[in-house]
Amino acid sequence: MGTARLVAARRGLAGLSSYSTMFNPSRDQVRQFFVDAWRKHRSREILTPLETIALDWIMQHPEYHADLEHPDALSRDFAVEEGR
Repeated sequence: MGTARLVAARRGLAGLSSYSTMFNPSRDQVRQFFVDAWRKHRSREILTPLETIALDWIMQHPEYHADLEHPDALSRDFAVEEGR
């Protein structure tokens, strides 16, 4: 394989990891996204279109607003038995 093709292949693999993250985020990444969207909304910052969609979901569930503001929201385990 020539050098140019090898570099292109490596770039393709590097792009694959960002593709995977975009379409298969971890639990922590999803939580961080929702916490950030809620924080930006409360501080009247501009939201991205995807954050606006998330905010619509957040607004439909006021029972979680306090959780999104709590410092341990990212690491807390929410058991099904708690109804959450």
